[in-house]
Amino acid sequence: MKEKEDFGQFMATEYRNRGFLQEERIGKRRSMRKRARLLTVLIFIVIMTIGLSGCGKGEKKDEKGEEIIIEETGQADKESEEETLDISEEETSDSKEAASASQEAQPVELVEYGWYVGEASEVTDSVYINFCGILHNPNEGLTAEFPKVLVTVRAEDGSILGTEGQTGSAILPGDTVTLCGMLSVPAANYSENAKFEFDAECSDFSSDSSMFENVKTSDLVISNTSEKRGDMGSTITGEITNNSQVDLDIVNLSAVFRKDGKIVYMENTFIDDLGAGKSKAFELNSYNEWPEYDEAEYSAQQW
Repeated sequence: MKEKEDFGQFMATEYRNRGFLQEERIGKRRSMRKRARLLTVLIFIVIMTIGLSGCGKGEKKDEKGEEIIIEETGQADKESEEETLDISEEETSDSKEAASASQEAQPVELVEYGWYVGEASEVTDSVYINFCGILHNPNEGLTAEFPKVLVTVRAEDGSILGTEGQTGSAILPGDTVTLCGMLSVPAANYSENAKFEFDAECSDFSSDSSMFENVKTSDLVISNTSEKRGDMGSTITGEITNNSQVDLDIVNLSAVFRKDGKIVYMENTFIDDLGAGKSKAFELNSYNEWPEYDEAEYSAQQW
């Protein structure tokens, strides 16, 4: 029992840490995009300034026929201001286009979801709940950036026992991903009559996927899976192959277990440094006895 409780706390902490890591990456990628746009604007300003500096002088002859150099600083300054204004308007236009893309995009679809309620922990007085959401991006030319699956658990009287979200990296156009997470609720307030509410969130869509590797879930192939059960829990082993041409720093691998077509359990793990064309072995471990199932689905995504 102690091992199960320790594992539950460990997994809750692991999910939370991975969530913090993902939120940090969200901030970094957005910052990179802003810096890249600003750098483009600055380069353009420098080029235009150099070009204008060569055209800022005029010629005029006096009564004796000698040339007089006239500095046209006012005109140059005016042209520079106009160019800067044009650039600012262009940058604003880019922002408006990005906002327009988000407004015109079809929302991410919550295709399916499920949860598994573990045993109550005597150490933390909490019930640990695994959950998953399968999200689809229906847009043909837009990448859904940082999609999130949300779960809220309510008591019989409607009060909220707990809520949690799991953020992914990206869903490429037409692709589908599985996001898994974990939350804990007070054991004293939880009952079998608790209600679960799921939702999907994504407000960032972009036609520019340069901030993400163009690796679809179909490029990450899982094979050679097998299950082993023992006194200390259950283990699934297998191999994952990166059939893309991109080296991936982190891959998120999920397993969804079904009984009569319904999701009854879910597990996930993270695989580091999966090179292009390379394969790696993986393990999914659980100290809990997995519920009976007749089908297991595996999928993976860039993280």
